[in-house]
Amino acid sequence: MSEFKREKRYIVIKISDLMDVKRAINQEHLYSLDVILEFVEASRRSRGKKPLDCVVVESDWPEYEATWDTIEDRVVKGDEQMNCSCSATSLDGDGYYSARTRKAAKDSTCPECGKTIRKGEEYLFTTLFLDGAIHNSKMCKACESLVDNFFEEGYKFGQIIEDLESYLDNSWIEDLPSNCISKLHPDAKKVVCDILQRYQD
Repeated sequence: MSEFKREKRYIVIKISDLMDVKRAINQEHLYSLDVILEFVEASRRSRGKKPLDCVVVESDWPEYEATWDTIEDRVVKGDEQMNCSCSATSLDGDGYYSARTRKAAKDSTCPECGKTIRKGEEYLFTTLFLDGAIHNSKMCKACESLVDNFFEEGYKFGQIIEDLESYLDNSWIEDLPSNCISKLHPDAKKVVCDILQRYQD
């Protein structure tokens, strides 16, 4: 199975950076740059390609990693690496939600519980498109198990553990379905048991 790799495929010059070095370069340098750009554009036209129209996201922007995740999701979609079925639910006329299981290409952190998702581990990758904005999120298998067993009517991103604690705080152990905890992922089972233990102490 192939692994998604980030490739350097573009050369980008920021206009403000070019202006900063304007005094250090001469007209001949600018002319050479113009010639190179003209040749590149002519080559694209000859191959029937449109002029490049790109969105550049700098690495120190908060959208940087989310953008990479979106690209990775598109590239590997349908690849055998998925080994899973995809599900998507339309939220409304302008909303779209999708979720699929993926294997981590590198270590990352579950935004719900803070657990480290190790490279090679499976996790749930979710994409929410709403009101013209794309929101990507990851969820470890433990948190996915909590959602499947405790959040039948949906959940809020980033609030799974908080809402679970609130629910368990207002419930008796006897009120929980007999198979509720037994069906949980081992790590999810530990989370629930730790919460229940805190409330009993």
